Amino acid sequence: MSILKNLQERAKKFSILYAEDQTELRDSVVMFLEKFFSVVEYAKDGSEALQKYKNGHYDIVLTDIQMPNMDGLELSDEIKKINPDTQVIILSAFDNKDYLLNAIEIGVDHYIMKPMNMNSMTSTLLKSIKTLELMDELEKHREIIINHSRNSSMSDMLFYISHHWRQPLNAIGVAIQSLPLMYDLGKLDKDMLNNQVKISMDIIQDLSTSLNQFSSLFSSSEKDDFNPISAIKEISILLEDAFKNDNIDISYYCDEIPINVSGDISEFKQVILSILNNSKEAIHNAKEAKKIDSGKIVFNVLDDEDGITIMIYDNGGGVEDNIIDKIFDPFFTTHNIADKKGLGLYIAKMIIEHKLGGELKIENYENGLRVVIKLPKFSS
Repeated sequence: MSILKNLQERAKKFSILYAEDQTELRDSVVMFLEKFFSVVEYAKDGSEALQKYKNGHYDIVLTDIQMPNMDGLELSDEIKKINPDTQVIILSAFDNKDYLLNAIEIGVDHYIMKPMNMNSMTSTLLKSIKTLELMDELEKHREIIINHSRNSSMSDMLFYISHHWRQPLNAIGVAIQSLPLMYDLGKLDKDMLNNQVKISMDIIQDLSTSLNQFSSLFSSSEKDDFNPISAIKEISILLEDAFKNDNIDISYYCDEIPINVSGDISEFKQVILSILNNSKEAIHNAKEAKKIDSGKIVFNVLDDEDGITIMIYDNGGGVEDNIIDKIFDPFFTTHNIADKKGLGLYIAKMIIEHKLGGELKIENYENGLRVVIKLPKFSS
């Protein structure tokens, strides 16, 4: 297959923005690009190109260096700040080391010298397209891994639901079984019957609420704004009974103000569940080793100008300093980490950083671990 035919078949699903101040050259290159790309837009300088980039989505940006108002390096820098995955190709007649070093520092993907020929242009565009295709494949694999993890999380939650429901179901059973005895003893009057019915109905309502919370955890949702504090408390309520049985207390220090972030709330809950499971296992190991008598997990949510910070602390003993930087690696496990397949924390970091646009890190703190999640606020 010829290189032009290859470009024609692969470029049609991508868009490109071209910035060039020389009219004749710009018109010629635009005419060439329109033969291959589905969307081609152009600008006469860097400032106009940046505005068009902000108003639309472009997979590739092709830009000259020397332009009025804003040069190509400044444009490239601004674009990489907005979206590091955008492929940026620089065109220049200057074989200057300083330009090249600046371009590398900014993160420019490719560099074409002027006067350019169509062979070098075509091969460079193909390289950028190949990178974009690989990123698309990576994103598909991320989704597969996250969905697989969601199924695993559902199994964990079914275990916690069984704990959460056991005591209330026993209470309903006792209430029902007591009715014949009360009747035989002649103590079953209308008030007693109404009271027993009310107790049972209140318990059933609580069970129904927990079932709805469980359902919402794994329902497929579109990206939307949600309150992370509410999401944290919904998960913690479902786990409360099982954690209390293991003598683990969950507490919160959260600002009771509306703080919204943008993303899929079910994926965020999946992250919190994974972190809580790891803390639970670490605390269990610390208790087995007689290092602590009881466990504690503390949530602290802080609101600041840049976004929100969620800190989750446990007293499970922490992780050895020489391996703490490896715990987000896929399939890495340690006896302090509950994830037996070595994917839980890797997926948690993937969701926070790639899906929610935030940051997740783990550090040893006092006699345990502290997970720090930073998320940008939702902006309408």
